[in-house]
Amino acid sequence: MLKKFLLLVTVMAVSSQVYAQSQSATQNWECALDLHQGDTGTLSLMRSGDSLQGEIRLERNDSVFESMVNGSWRDDTIHLTRLSGTESSEAMSGVVVALGTQKINIGGRFATDYQGVWSADCDLVSESSVAQDVREQSADVQPSTSSRIRPNSPNSQDRITFSALASHPEGIEKVSFFLGKNEIHSCDNSRCEFSYGPLAEGIYSWRVDAVSKSGITNTEDINRLVVKDVAEVNNCTISGHATGQSAALADIYLVKLYGPNNANALKATSGFNGGGYQFSNLPAGDYRLLIDTLADQEILASPANTTVSCRSQSVLTQDIEFR
Repeated sequence: MLKKFLLLVTVMAVSSQVYAQSQSATQNWECALDLHQGDTGTLSLMRSGDSLQGEIRLERNDSVFESMVNGSWRDDTIHLTRLSGTESSEAMSGVVVALGTQKINIGGRFATDYQGVWSADCDLVSESSVAQDVREQSADVQPSTSSRIRPNSPNSQDRITFSALASHPEGIEKVSFFLGKNEIHSCDNSRCEFSYGPLAEGIYSWRVDAVSKSGITNTEDINRLVVKDVAEVNNCTISGHATGQSAALADIYLVKLYGPNNANALKATSGFNGGGYQFSNLPAGDYRLLIDTLADQEILASPANTTVSCRSQSVLTQDIEFR
């Protein structure tokens, strides 16, 4: 089925004329995204010449995951880098098929060794042409910026990811982040993302300054950041039971919990006591569950390695099947 899907995309790409873009135009595309593994969401792309910038927003188990992307669109080929964090990225490549002057379909591969399949149906929502005489006057135009933080409601143990995207007809010289009156980070390009903190409980103000290559500065409106005491949100529970035909062997296995929001930080370990495991009083966030064994025993558990999202004031159930 996968080969047929890719063959169909290739045939359509050869037989279709891909939407052409003037080098002086900026296009904004909004796409319905499907990762063909149960995850769906949206893909927003801003195309300027061959360059692409944008954002992916995925919905999974009543949770929303956002990540920034950048890359290129040349002829009928798109190459994207999905930025999942300051040290995590994922490549996505696809073939563009024009379905009209304002609609396209993208189909391609992603993930490690390009094992995953993705597709998107996209509509052109806006396009702006920049004539030469406008470019000559662009020194008087302020840069535009968009920014956000993750998580939106951090606690006093969370590291906070700040990200911003700035644009200007002449390009961006520098993007700077301020917490209160203090500059805490800067980047010498239009896209900037970094992690900061944790911050003590309290209310903070933050903003972004963007400087164009012509020296024009735009100061973003001041944003409000509320950091809660971790004791107020330590009420998430992850639990589950051993199931399957080999559930009786569960007592030789361990459940290791990594997180929150960091797959490399071991937080706690639990055995299957009475056929079940439980982690309580957790900060809300994303956690990784890894099944391990004390004995020289093959891991027959499913899932043996999975990521779950535990929300504040909730009990998340993740059963483990033993074959």
